[in-house]
Amino acid sequence: MNNPKVEISVVIPTYNGEKYIEQTVQSALSITSHPLDILVVDDGSTDNTAELMKPYLDRVRYIQKENGGPASARNLGVKEAYGEFIAFLDGDDLWQPEKFEKQMPLFDDPEVALVYAEGPAIDENNNPLEHDSGLPKPKIKGQVFEQLFANNVIPTSTVIARRQAILDAGLFDEDRSLISVEDYDLWLRIAAASKFDYVSEPLTLYRVHSESISKNHARSYFGEKKVLEKNKELFANRFPQIATSWNQRLATLFQELAQEYYTGNNLSEARKYFRESLKYNFWQPKLWIYILTTLMGRGFVSSVRRLKGTH
Repeated sequence: MNNPKVEISVVIPTYNGEKYIEQTVQSALSITSHPLDILVVDDGSTDNTAELMKPYLDRVRYIQKENGGPASARNLGVKEAYGEFIAFLDGDDLWQPEKFEKQMPLFDDPEVALVYAEGPAIDENNNPLEHDSGLPKPKIKGQVFEQLFANNVIPTSTVIARRQAILDAGLFDEDRSLISVEDYDLWLRIAAASKFDYVSEPLTLYRVHSESISKNHARSYFGEKKVLEKNKELFANRFPQIATSWNQRLATLFQELAQEYYTGNNLSEARKYFRESLKYNFWQPKLWIYILTTLMGRGFVSSVRRLKGTH
């Protein structure tokens, strides 16, 4: 493909994503406005992805690289992009056709570096997951660093950002211990220098399935702790609130991890991380109750859930 004059480049990282990659690419091609530069960055796939991409090579740039993780794939896409703006789309998610039409006008404010949207969850068969606990989340805009530090509310596949802002922030951190939270790290670094905005509409469909990177709960939460430590060191002098609320932030982080294990009936790990949360904030009566129920065993927990009408 020639180097066209386009406003937006779409960066789609994929790794052994043959099950969903065609749907993902087709959703990007369905965008109803703005000429696009679409890059599929294959992070060392060993499946049939390359063959599946052949019919799209007149409309998509397909780049193959050695496996280095999603951050390295996105970084290569950003470096190779033609557009002034970068739209991120993970290789198993989907976009709504009106996505750019809704989000791009918010960049009329030159201080806005990143615009995101709602990203409700779907399952492997594109069915909505109405009770997914992670999405949608509260929306924040303007100078959002401290609010974002308190809670990551930005699904990656909803994001459009100025390419220069991404470069100025230093791209994604390719440390593999940050896999699944490398996006959060970059959003924080961009937020330290720029404004964010959002569209309160479900313009992206975020897929939850058994192979999802984000399903590795412990890796995700310990990666998030590392991101928080890194950005606290970088920005605590400019944003003092993050230092004063540090213990509560870690208490919340470990409580969320414990809750993931509790929901999955891994009661010993749940108890471990409820206790870890209490190290940072001892006065959490609800957590003491959770710890007590984990000691009673799965049968007792199941009975409590039935009484509450939960699963």
